[in-house]
Amino acid sequence: MMIEPTRLGEHLARLVWESFTDFLEAGTGPDHIGYGADLTTPDLDPEELLILFLWVHTRTCQQVFAQSPEQLRKTLDALHRAVFEDMEAHGMPYAEIALFEQRVSARYNEYYGAVDGENGDFGSLAAERVSGKRRPELPFKLALAEATLRAADPLRDYLNDLVLIA
Repeated sequence: MMIEPTRLGEHLARLVWESFTDFLEAGTGPDHIGYGADLTTPDLDPEELLILFLWVHTRTCQQVFAQSPEQLRKTLDALHRAVFEDMEAHGMPYAEIALFEQRVSARYNEYYGAVDGENGDFGSLAAERVSGKRRPELPFKLALAEATLRAADPLRDYLNDLVLIA
């Protein structure tokens, strides 16, 4: 299927929000992940969770569209722009969005470093950031890992079937 990068980025933004809300609802909803942990811990940082799912979608796109850097850039710009516009539309002041963008950039650097083996284990780092705990419990780490895989694996399959057009 052929799709324009901007349209794909906007679609990816919806998928980010779906992954985010699915995780938040996993602890009490009918699709409870089942690790026996309350995933809606009061320590959970929703902004860190959003950043993680943004990164997962970004990283997956980068892996699939590495051979099309210009189209990839357009897609990722549209993805991030759409998420930030959604945040503003739901009441986040523009000044806070600018700070959030800086936080996204810093966290992406940490996550890329962890994936490359420079900043420790990616899964542990992500769980620490999202949970707000220095040593998150194993059930939380497992649930977070499963949620990121649930987002990335079908996304990779979907993206592999696409052709980005100008």
